[in-house]
Amino acid sequence: MINGVGDFDGDGKSDILWRNTTTGDVGLWELNGASIALATNIANGVASNWVINGVGDVNGDGKSDIIWRNTTTGDVGLWEMNGPSILLPATVGNAGPNSVPVGTGDYNGDHKSDILLQNTDGTPTVWTTDGTTVTSTTTLTNPGQTWHPITR
Repeated sequence: MINGVGDFDGDGKSDILWRNTTTGDVGLWELNGASIALATNIANGVASNWVINGVGDVNGDGKSDIIWRNTTTGDVGLWEMNGPSILLPATVGNAGPNSVPVGTGDYNGDHKSDILLQNTDGTPTVWTTDGTTVTSTTTLTNPGQTWHPITR
């Protein structure tokens, strides 16, 4: 299953992040146009309660990183990446049982991706981040439960 698209190797071209729903393996296709330049396995057997919820450059190095959520604990994790290599796995915060990361974007203009979450009641929240550190949390106006951001 495709879990995200981003520039993981910093070459200015999109790459594809994969997750095997049976084994939990995480793979990456680094692309050169529509050709696979490198197909590699990033991790084996990641527990099924960890779900990929976003891809973005959270540390500002020009390469995409992976946002995770633990569906059991509500913890939000981050893998800072360099191509197919995990540089730094970290927990950045806890979204609680009712909020889920739904995407990334640069909300404060620092050229680093921040995390957009949405509560089951519809309320969106922005976690402004600097790498693995949440620097601020801003709750936005609730558009209602039937509205969902399009982030992919």
